[in-house]
Amino acid sequence: RDDAHGLELWSSDGSRAGTRMVADLRPGPRSSAPSSVVAYRDGVAFGTRGGLWYSDGTARGTHRLATVTGRPAELAVAGGRLYYVARTTSRDIALWTSDGSAAGTRIVLDTGLLRDAGSDADAGSITELTEFRDLIDNAARELAPHLIAFYLKDLAGEFHGWYNAERM
Repeated sequence: RDDAHGLELWSSDGSRAGTRMVADLRPGPRSSAPSSVVAYRDGVAFGTRGGLWYSDGTARGTHRLATVTGRPAELAVAGGRLYYVARTTSRDIALWTSDGSAAGTRIVLDTGLLRDAGSDADAGSITELTEFRDLIDNAARELAPHLIAFYLKDLAGEFHGWYNAERM
């Protein structure tokens, strides 16, 4: 972070001389505030307000994968694909996936579709996933790791019930 650029994507080898800004994603003093950074392929994927990004650590190799409403959260990599939770343009929560290209970024599950199909409980279960990061922070702050186990047990129970009912 600096006063001229705000909070942006930086790279460092651990030394002051080896620390540099990779890209000013929101030019000027207003911050893009990269968050939810995960290792992906030969670089990192991360969210900003309004977008999902990929960077190989260079300005030229930093590009937007998707424009989203809000901020992508809960980024994870599985099977070579990137998964994340973000709002759709209709403000519903959706599970998205990306192959690392803008064209290969799409919605996997839109909770609005579940609600439209009359499955409010299912949409609630998916939406509850977005609360996991806050739960981790709270458990650490309160020195209460059992909160995580209780959360995961309850979530597994909800998904088990959903799976048995839907058999997708």
